[in-house]
Amino acid sequence: MLKTAISKHVDADLASTQIEPTDKLPEPRSDDIPPVEEALHQAMKNRPEIEQADQNIRNQEYTIQSVRNRLLPTFNLFATYAPTGLSGNSLCGGNAFQPACPPGVAGFIPGGVSQSLTTLLHRNYPDYSVGATLQIPIRNRAAQADAATALLQERQLRTTLQRTRNQVEQDVRNAEIAVTQAKAQIAAAIKATELARETMQAEQKKFQLGESTVFQVIQTQRDLATAEGNEVKARSTYAQALTQFQQATGMILDQYHVQIADAKNGQVSRVPNIPGAPEPGGGGGQE
Repeated sequence: MLKTAISKHVDADLASTQIEPTDKLPEPRSDDIPPVEEALHQAMKNRPEIEQADQNIRNQEYTIQSVRNRLLPTFNLFATYAPTGLSGNSLCGGNAFQPACPPGVAGFIPGGVSQSLTTLLHRNYPDYSVGATLQIPIRNRAAQADAATALLQERQLRTTLQRTRNQVEQDVRNAEIAVTQAKAQIAAAIKATELARETMQAEQKKFQLGESTVFQVIQTQRDLATAEGNEVKARSTYAQALTQFQQATGMILDQYHVQIADAKNGQVSRVPNIPGAPEPGGGGGQE
């Protein structure tokens, strides 16, 4: 399963490669997990599905506001001012309505680009406009239907958010219970292993004194091997329970110092933070 997860194709060389774990199973500690209330707070802050549900509600609120605006009257007020530059031949004659002709010019004064710029800068021919428009929607049934639909969708999203929060709380509580049960199983398995070892040692002494048989000694050895196997299973269950708790609280990436940006680039530096796990040598390799 591990080879299939980390490789695109499991060829013969990879299939024959032996996997040797370098980490030890974590040892139970009294402070391995926070209290329930703190764990619930971390989960509500870190779980991505809650953040996604909140984002969906905010987007839906914008949609509702947009739809409601379509039901409101619209009033627009506008004003424009546009100066215009004019040029062309103008009559001259020296009377009250016409300017005097310059020397050497008779009848009209020729115009050009300079005249257009002069009239533009002096704002001799400006255009003004002022207006207002008012639109009042009357029985806009399409907008009313869209508004009702948007409100229903918002209620559904809030229901989904509450359902997600309830599920997250249940996940955290289940993870807390699993860790507590796993620690109790380890304690019981350790006691059972010690008892099986003492029983085997006692049976070996009895065998040396001639008061036991080979069959009884083998039975105690078998019982000890079974107890040691149960202890390993209990420790494995405890490690899985810790991982389940980290996933339930949304802290598993922070626990292993994994950043999303680094993960996309394939540059995830492994710094284990599991209780009881050994520190990697050589400054931490890239995995």
